[in-house]
Amino acid sequence: MKIRLLFWLAMTILPPWASAAQEVSQPPAPKLSFDPKMFKGLGISPQLLEQFNSAQDLPAGRYRLDVFLNEQLRFRKELELRADTSGRQWICIDNALLAELGVEPRVSPQETCADLVKLFPGATAELEGGRLQYQISMPQAYLSKAPRGEVARGDLDAGITALTLNYLGNYQLVQTEGRQSYTRQSAYLSLNAGMNLGQWQLRQQGALQHDQDRGLRYQNLRTYVQRPLVDWGSEMVVGQTFTSGRFLSALGFNGLTLRTDERMLPDSMRGFAPVVRGVAQTNARVTVRQNGFQIYQTTVAPGSFEISDLYATSLSGDLDVEVLENDGRVRLFTVPFSAVPESLREGAGRYDIALGRTRAVGEGTDFFDAVYSRGLSNSWTATGGLRLAGVTGQPYWAAFSIRVWARLVVTSPMQVPRPMAFRR
Repeated sequence: MKIRLLFWLAMTILPPWASAAQEVSQPPAPKLSFDPKMFKGLGISPQLLEQFNSAQDLPAGRYRLDVFLNEQLRFRKELELRADTSGRQWICIDNALLAELGVEPRVSPQETCADLVKLFPGATAELEGGRLQYQISMPQAYLSKAPRGEVARGDLDAGITALTLNYLGNYQLVQTEGRQSYTRQSAYLSLNAGMNLGQWQLRQQGALQHDQDRGLRYQNLRTYVQRPLVDWGSEMVVGQTFTSGRFLSALGFNGLTLRTDERMLPDSMRGFAPVVRGVAQTNARVTVRQNGFQIYQTTVAPGSFEISDLYATSLSGDLDVEVLENDGRVRLFTVPFSAVPESLREGAGRYDIALGRTRAVGEGTDFFDAVYSRGLSNSWTATGGLRLAGVTGQPYWAAFSIRVWARLVVTSPMQVPRPMAFRR
């Protein structure tokens, strides 16, 4: 009885960390291993068993692996595992595999077995041999991100073969009574006809008029053929057409026009919007707000990230960017923004080429127009234009113009974007 009482008192008086200390001081669990005697006659070599017993990496060879990119399963594929003399192992990477992952290609044609970690600074790759999983963590800046709303060029459809006709008519009847009574009638019919045949589109615009003085007559406004050039993201127009007039003065002419067709771009790549760049320490959520309204949100992997598919807006107002890390840390920064006409996104280009002979204004003058615009950064857009013109047998004259659009931010207690245009 006394022994039991003493044992109960000892267990009650001892501090709670005493048992924890005893647990910490316990010897480690024995190492588990496969007994070679159990695998006799199964054709399993002692070297293979030793590899499993020592928990080393898989031997070099080809394995069917589940490939994960930023914790998302992408596909299952047979890949080659190699090792060097120091024992370091890596999975062979080529541009075809990077394309499947949606990562920008960086493998040179001379490389037969590239190491992903060496190609992309900040990226990590881990092979989990027990699960046959290849885990890749790739900064968002390296990903070949498709803009929101993008449609693959191969999925674009020229439409069906068809005839179209749009019209607008007006009829007027004027009658007066009295000593000088008379009746006057006039009619007007505007016609816009077309025919689609494959990728070729024929258009004809004209007007049919009738009155008592001049009778019935038809006036041809213009006739032209247009065709999309999908691989160039452009449109070609041949016939009676007009220059765009966005940089050089507008002209009506007979000839050829080749220009960028922004209708082939997704909505998220039209117009101007700044590129947002930053760095995430973990898998983070990035939120973009303008004037207090959330306009974009995405999740990025650790490393540098870039957001280049914000929808264009005509409203000015700086972009407030919030980066929420996995561990709860929040970082905020601001991207200045001002909606300046004729601005282009960073890296975006637009061209317009016209060649032909003028009509209506300076009729009979041969000319050539070329205009190119380029978005240099979030703050600068440059545009250059060239016009050559003259009459056959006479000297030609040329005009050249450059315009640079800039958004300057003046920092004081508040940030005020001020659009300014420079022309030389």
